[in-house]
Amino acid sequence: MTMAWVTAEEEVEARRLSRRMRLRLLLATILFAVPCVFVSANVVSQAMSENGGSIFATVDQYEAGLTTKELAVICPGLEEYRVGNVYVCDAGTGEMVQRVVATVKTADGLSSMEKSQVEALIRVHVADLDSVSFVTE
Repeated sequence: MTMAWVTAEEEVEARRLSRRMRLRLLLATILFAVPCVFVSANVVSQAMSENGGSIFATVDQYEAGLTTKELAVICPGLEEYRVGNVYVCDAGTGEMVQRVVATVKTADGLSSMEKSQVEALIRVHVADLDSVSFVTE
């Protein structure tokens, strides 16, 4: 069995090729990474401009904006309208239930007829509504 020894010239050539390979890998990484950073920044910027300064889109699942405008027409004292999911836990069974609840805040109290009109209008936009609560400021 004979052993092959590496000569000094071969070692110098191997180091030179190794440096050249590392330089090419570094250059390729930079050429790939820089455009990716700019593209990502543009995507985030575009998303923020489309979503009013937020990165994440706000979805008006229950048409709260439209319903608020309509409620303001039939209820001039309307101050605030909220609708969303509430998680209720039954103390006895420990069971979690998700409910859709709307809250209407007005400056003055509403009559029972006005409350039924408001609730009917809300149900047009929120089909799976469980309850409506009225709050007077």
